[in-house]
Amino acid sequence: MALLFCIVTGLTIGGLTAYITARDSAALILDLTAGISGAILGGWLLEPVFQTTSAAIHLLDKSDVFSAAGGALLLLAISHLLQTHDRAHQ
Repeated sequence: MALLFCIVTGLTIGGLTAYITARDSAALILDLTAGISGAILGGWLLEPVFQTTSAAIHLLDKSDVFSAAGGALLLLAISHLLQTHDRAHQ
């Protein structure tokens, strides 16, 4: 369930970013891929930090949302910075 949530979160954030900034289909695909990858990486890397100590099974909580969204936004920001840097040196 958490992996599916990360994918949906990454698609949503990547899609919104692509809607705002994408100029062509390659940029759209890059934004969607970076959003999904960042959300999965953020959820995976930050899971031990936000891990709850209770034995109760939880589906989603605020830490899942923040780690997936934060990872997606961070990877999208890095991707856009690299694109800007590449365009400046062409």
